[in-house]
Amino acid sequence: MKVLSLLALVCALTAPALFAGKIVVNHDEWTMSSSGVNAAPFAVNVADWFSPGGPGSFLVYTSNFGLNNSTFTNALTGAGHSVSVNTAAPFTLPGLSAYDGVFLGGYAGSYDAAVLTNYVNAGGNVYLMGGTGSIAGEDTFWDGFLNNFGFDFGTSYNGIGGTFAVTSGHPIFSSIPQLFYSNGNTVNLFGVNPYASIVESFNGAGLIGVYDDSSGPGAIPEPATLGLTASALLALGWATRRRRD
Repeated sequence: MKVLSLLALVCALTAPALFAGKIVVNHDEWTMSSSGVNAAPFAVNVADWFSPGGPGSFLVYTSNFGLNNSTFTNALTGAGHSVSVNTAAPFTLPGLSAYDGVFLGGYAGSYDAAVLTNYVNAGGNVYLMGGTGSIAGEDTFWDGFLNNFGFDFGTSYNGIGGTFAVTSGHPIFSSIPQLFYSNGNTVNLFGVNPYASIVESFNGAGLIGVYDDSSGPGAIPEPATLGLTASALLALGWATRRRRD
């Protein structure tokens, strides 16, 4: 019985670590709009990245045209994902946790930075767009969430607009040569967060950033955990030897 208990302890200590969810933050809302260049495949790429194990379930929590449009919803449903466009959805951790990802921006509703932060820390995924002009103090409004994951929206619109070539090899840009933008809040890095990065920029201004800790140190047991695991293995060997003696 002691051997089985120790074995269970080893299994628990060596189980894969749980990771926070992923974030894609775009400086502008036009990229996934019906007027966006390659908007549909970009939307599918983001959804696929959020749900690598298969079709995902997503909430569109905005009335803004950048996400609340047929191009976006048809692209995701056509790829096998399910989409709920619902600004009346409960903005609570249990409510958001019913979805693999939440797409939002340009709409306040019942948004709560702490709830969205807890959702990501629990494994939920978020796509957030800025530059909508629909919310007063848009940068500050979203920074309460973004700062927790190493990002910060610029305080004024950057005037960057047009169709730009994609330069990043990140999976969300797979087979996408160009994307469209039309004036947004520059995406800046905030503090030192090893999981936050700017993946697309123009003249030094961040256009799109991603947060992803799934390949970080969390995949390797911490030193304390390694020590406990080693101790448990030694104890398991000792108990087995005693049993044989």
